[in-house]
Amino acid sequence: MQYGRQFFLLSVIVTINGVWSLSVYAEENKTLFTISPVWHSHYVSEGRDNLPDSRFQSLHALGKWNDLAAGVWYGNGMGNPYREVNVYLEHGFSYSSFEGYIGYNHIKLHDTDESDNEIYAGLTVSPTSSINLALDYTYSTEADGGFAELRVDTEKVLADGQVLITPYIAEGFDFGYASESYDGVNNLKAGVEMVFKVNPNVEFIGSINHSKAHKDVEREEHDDQSWITFGLSLSF
Repeated sequence: MQYGRQFFLLSVIVTINGVWSLSVYAEENKTLFTISPVWHSHYVSEGRDNLPDSRFQSLHALGKWNDLAAGVWYGNGMGNPYREVNVYLEHGFSYSSFEGYIGYNHIKLHDTDESDNEIYAGLTVSPTSSINLALDYTYSTEADGGFAELRVDTEKVLADGQVLITPYIAEGFDFGYASESYDGVNNLKAGVEMVFKVNPNVEFIGSINHSKAHKDVEREEHDDQSWITFGLSLSF
């Protein structure tokens, strides 16, 4: 079953559409709480516009302590009855030069009363000081299928650490998660994620994104997608 969501990452404050935050990198043994309201021009996931002709807004609350994270993500269509809630628990780890995570996510759609349970995991390695390679995978029990994404990004820190710019490119692969009729290459996604740090507790976050449809998306009569996000991250 396809839901309008993407992978939850341990180091991501706003998971939808891949908006990163500087403040999530908490000190060892320090508890971090973050609340992030975000506006989306379109609700895109797995290369598909989940709510055509509708804007979207979300609210993400995250608690993190050491390598454990728990959070709630709520999204609703603007002028649309769509309502979605994600509740997740995640554990992060590191091994050699790799960083990874594994987690569980429960999804509830309140407009249709549907629900799903997902298991997800990922690994990241940095072959250079500025390039990150990541592989993320989510398995849906409702769809009995998975979705994988291979991503490359580079981080640019500007203005004495006050601004973070992250260009990225990612290829998605569907294995019965978004579409039951086709397995294989899904979409090619590229964009730029931005964080502007106002102070240690407040950040403006945003992204500009474009998705190129491959066969899996085209077979469902979806086209290429472009969207932007803008929001605020408050840490305590």
